[in-house]
Amino acid sequence: MKVIFLDIDGVLNSRSSAKALGGYPHKLSQMSKFDKVALGLIRKLVKQTGAKVVISSTWRSTFTTEEFSKAFKVPVIGKTVNSAHGHRGEEIAEYLSANPEVTDYVIIDDDIDMLEEQFKNFVRTNYLVGFTLFNYVKACRILGSPDEELENHLKSWEIFSTKDHL
Repeated sequence: MKVIFLDIDGVLNSRSSAKALGGYPHKLSQMSKFDKVALGLIRKLVKQTGAKVVISSTWRSTFTTEEFSKAFKVPVIGKTVNSAHGHRGEEIAEYLSANPEVTDYVIIDDDIDMLEEQFKNFVRTNYLVGFTLFNYVKACRILGSPDEELENHLKSWEIFSTKDHL
């Protein structure tokens, strides 16, 4: 099974989306304040790779997996545990240890508190802009389901230096 460990703040909402959409969301009922592009790319990532979502965000303490699934319109199958030390990488390692059926995974987060061995599975977003097209392409590649058409298209854009993003 493929899994996406998903953070929310800095991924599905960002400084840019907060500025454009009237502030940061604090509840799932405020979906109009979530970045529609970032959320669309997460949905596309789920469809492209067949992955399921595990919430690793601090939001996991406030909402159920069913509420996340309904709000984000993706299959959310679990949440990482809140550990006493609050180290995201260790919480993800605990989840992986308890769920050996996970064969491939990607971590999407704007923070870097991961374990060294997790960095090959890590897509770091910029909290200013959230989850981008370049992040999506990298996540597809990590999950073993590259979106080759889109990847080739991005490489043809002279304005972007894809080596810095992919």
